[in-house]
Amino acid sequence: MRFVLLLALFLHAINAQEQLILLDTEVEITSAFHFFPPPQHSPENWTSPIDYTAGDIYVWVELKKQATDTPFKHQICLFQGKHHACTGLHLFTSIDIGKTQSALKKIWNADKHKWNEPISRIMLVTKDKDGKPVSEKQQFAGKWTGAPDFSLYYPYTIHCVITLVPPGAQYQEPGRLGDLNLRTLKHFSNTVEAVREKQYAMLWKLCIAKIDDKNQEIATEAKALKSALEKTAKQQLVSANEMLDKNPVDALHSYQAFIKQWNKTPYAEEASTIIKQLKKDRDFKQSLKAWTIYNTMKKASATIKQPFDINDTKQANRHKKEIQLLIAGLKTLQKKHKDSPATKAALKLCASFGLPSPR
Repeated sequence: MRFVLLLALFLHAINAQEQLILLDTEVEITSAFHFFPPPQHSPENWTSPIDYTAGDIYVWVELKKQATDTPFKHQICLFQGKHHACTGLHLFTSIDIGKTQSALKKIWNADKHKWNEPISRIMLVTKDKDGKPVSEKQQFAGKWTGAPDFSLYYPYTIHCVITLVPPGAQYQEPGRLGDLNLRTLKHFSNTVEAVREKQYAMLWKLCIAKIDDKNQEIATEAKALKSALEKTAKQQLVSANEMLDKNPVDALHSYQAFIKQWNKTPYAEEASTIIKQLKKDRDFKQSLKAWTIYNTMKKASATIKQPFDINDTKQANRHKKEIQLLIAGLKTLQKKHKDSPATKAALKLCASFGLPSPR
């Protein structure tokens, strides 16, 4: 395609997906099961429009205060009603930072989770070194190390960050910008919060202003921050060819978000130039139209609860509008964009609901 050749002229392009920080909190833990309500930004559907289930879940826990030096394990569980799916465990033996990474589809009980529906709450679990909940509940009482002395474990204070990283996105560890530990910067306060809020343009302006400072320590830190920002921008501006072929609608949205985050920096200018060139390209415009139709179909399909049986009259009537939209969308794609990747994706989407291909 001509727009692919066009993009070869550019060094980078942005990821269409970004990580989602599901939870970021500092909390004192006083019992084995500590619950949080689902954050407002928690996905209503974990599979669409962004499929987080095809990616990883990262749990970063900084143990800030410990009751005693008794080792314990920490775990995160995602609830839907009474059902829950849980990540791996991290063992704390002292004040430390614990990190776990798991494929979301492979965490415990994931196969029984309805990922196209929202979660009802998040649970932080405290277990002893052998994995037994440090709880007074009857099924656990007296079975954990040190029982019944809860003061061996509680209270303790943690800073917990849970991050969802879909395919194609880069995980950014809390408190770091690439290889740079932001907490080591003595002369640049609030950088951790700025990175968390993706205020890259502000940080860029700040380090450029200080890079030639007479105070050598300030200048050195400014150079380190600038280098980390450059690497971050380049990681975000990766090869556009594959992503644009997969879904140019998502790619354009990501470009626009990137430009906002990196406003008035050389990287924002580069992204703006790419968008201007793409919008002039005829093949890209056709691809954009096809993927726009597919995205509308995908959004409609997200409201259909699985398992779905097209032969079940009650289910078919309940989702009549969505089914009609899926069939109409596929018909348009097959007529106007017959062999496009969007049409192939639409065929697969309709097949997953047992819908016949329109003739």
